[in-house]
Amino acid sequence: MRGSLKTQITAALKCCTRIKESRHKQKQLNHGRSPFIHSMGTFDKTARRLWPLHAWLGSRGVKDLELLTDDLVRRYLDDRLAYHLERGNSRQAFKVEVAALGNLERGLNLFSARHRAAPVRYDFSKARSSFTGRARKLPRATSEYESRALSDPMALIAALEEPHHKLMAALQYHCGCRTEGVGAPRRDYPGGNPLKKENFAGAEGRLLPTQKDPVTGERVRPFWTKEKGGKVAWKYCPEALAREVLRWIEGHPEGLGESYAVYLAAVNKAMRETCQTVRGRGTHALRFNFARRRYKQCLLAGMGDEEAKRFVSQEMSHNRPDITEGYYG
Repeated sequence: MRGSLKTQITAALKCCTRIKESRHKQKQLNHGRSPFIHSMGTFDKTARRLWPLHAWLGSRGVKDLELLTDDLVRRYLDDRLAYHLERGNSRQAFKVEVAALGNLERGLNLFSARHRAAPVRYDFSKARSSFTGRARKLPRATSEYESRALSDPMALIAALEEPHHKLMAALQYHCGCRTEGVGAPRRDYPGGNPLKKENFAGAEGRLLPTQKDPVTGERVRPFWTKEKGGKVAWKYCPEALAREVLRWIEGHPEGLGESYAVYLAAVNKAMRETCQTVRGRGTHALRFNFARRRYKQCLLAGMGDEEAKRFVSQEMSHNRPDITEGYYG
């Protein structure tokens, strides 16, 4: 490959990037997981996680990325694990670097198939999987991020000045919604993404009846949200909170919602006023509180550890329980 190692890494990643293709369709074709990168945000994050590799290869005189082997990847990960251990970094910080190598592997295979008369087959799976267990040497979170959950989420909600911000934060805390789910998408949705009465209604347009929470037995009202990637997720809203939200929506036909920047600024201000500001926190902190509380509720209800993780993962619209694990770690 031509160019600097950083340029070569970028070229390889571009081969496995499908910005305009449907992620959902690729998941259907590939057993539930897309092998491609579908957004520039993910592309940029993946590239940044691979920048240490170009410096590591360069220091060893390797100038052509196509010379990368399973043995080199194993040695690289050995050094990266030692690096993270020395600095007390989190397990997740290391795992995302390992995952990025999977994207690089796919990119190199596609590049080789397109540009080489005799394509080379790249397979780093053995090297990557050999570090799965070894990653447990690292803490689940660094001391700085030991808990991104809020120490007093109710105080934060009370400190919010606007009534609709209070409702949005309460839905995040009690139901585990992302900001997209409470009407504040980070990226523009066509027509926005407000929470409306239809989110609480069935196919006939009538409100769905309240039911018992499957974990606590308390009365809740089910509703659906459209969140990350347009994914529909079902949530359980405490009956009293659901009444407040529906009352707001009745007086505001445009629905419950806000600009993400405005909502984030309001939450950050409330964090400062309640002395809960920590770098890395944001509106997502309320989801951390939800996950930790819900996980404990599941255990108290008699679920085993794995069953509780799966249940909370599903409620938080995560594809895999190990993603959710970081929330209550």
